[in-house]
Amino acid sequence: MNEWIEFHIQDNGFSQYHAHELGYEFIFVISGSIKQRLNGEDTIISAGNLCLLRPTDKHSLKKETDDASYIALGMPRDKISNLLDWMPKSVEENMLKNYVSFKLSQAKALEIIRLTNSIIVSSNERSDQLIMVLIMTFFSELVLYYNDIGFDKNHHPGVLQFIQLTESADNLSLPMEQLIEKTGYSYPHLNRLFLEDMGISVGKYLQSKKINYAKFLLSKSDKPLWFISESLGFSNYSHFSAFFKNNTGISPLTFRNDSRE
Repeated sequence: MNEWIEFHIQDNGFSQYHAHELGYEFIFVISGSIKQRLNGEDTIISAGNLCLLRPTDKHSLKKETDDASYIALGMPRDKISNLLDWMPKSVEENMLKNYVSFKLSQAKALEIIRLTNSIIVSSNERSDQLIMVLIMTFFSELVLYYNDIGFDKNHHPGVLQFIQLTESADNLSLPMEQLIEKTGYSYPHLNRLFLEDMGISVGKYLQSKKINYAKFLLSKSDKPLWFISESLGFSNYSHFSAFFKNNTGISPLTFRNDSRE
């Protein structure tokens, strides 16, 4: 293995509280859930989560479920700069300045697991090559994540996780409590972070996402009103109509008609 890479798969025993002062570390959760103590705060990371820890981050990992396992992949700062020399320096610096944790798609998570299995059974030379592929896969996902979220959003990781969850239309039908649970934070904790970072409550933020998505469907699609109501998690159309009118001043039907005149 390249001497500058630290790579291991862990499923029996987890790390003590520590930092990686000389470099960065990727953590990818293969299965189960793990409690991560990060810079003094506890969060839950679960199967499919990819995290990037900075040299200044201190963390420890503890099994939350019996089936928990993860990949840890560490690299020195200078080697990362060499790997990312194709990227504008300002973009690279922005991408690496924050702790990041986000959920990969199921297809991408399975691809990483298959790649990891190949690393385990390969010869040393081929294993080194596949680890480099794994590193570039992690960085590719990081670049895509930042393109979705935006480099200028220097928010707390919990806020960024919730924002990313609400970027998926499928998640807008879920109750707020269920979305918050996916981030690993409690409602009071995440709400406080939203008020500090965004200036609004987490509930108000989710409300605005639902209103914007409703407006998009009403003006740009022919989806029936009951379908839009269900897509946003309302038990019936009257509740959705009241919600929409309270936030816009007009009914969904009026908004649809006005947007097409």
